[in-house]
Amino acid sequence: MHADSDVEHVILGLEDVRYAALVRADYDAFADLCHPDLLYTHATSVVDTLDSFLEKCRSGWYDYHRLDHPVTRITVLPDVVLVFGQMIGEVTAGGTRKQLHSRTLAVWSRHQERWKLLATQSTGLPDVSPVPRPLARVGSQEDGALLRQEGRTA
Repeated sequence: MHADSDVEHVILGLEDVRYAALVRADYDAFADLCHPDLLYTHATSVVDTLDSFLEKCRSGWYDYHRLDHPVTRITVLPDVVLVFGQMIGEVTAGGTRKQLHSRTLAVWSRHQERWKLLATQSTGLPDVSPVPRPLARVGSQEDGALLRQEGRTA
């Protein structure tokens, strides 16, 4: 178990470096973390390779302003680590500024004695704005009970 916790610590550090590199627009640092066969699946279902993602970032298509990445679970397997969590932040994509709130899965694999990001998958979460409680029909029993609770009469 000790070896697994060491791997978890390393992977969490690499995740921090990965997200920071995107926000700093340090795409060489990001690329250094990635497996050559990276597949980057966005919450929009667009799939990028390492080359296509880097091209979009370097051209300004993607401009990451802020990224938080709480991790909820790490699964360590021989030569593969799965990182489950969220991505919360802001990005400009194709000239449109967007809020990000997604569940994420990152797959790290051991490649030439180093951990490399092999795949990432984002699934957008629905807007979690509070939904207003439906109002009772005027004159209904529920409406009268609510008014009585507030000290008024129906």
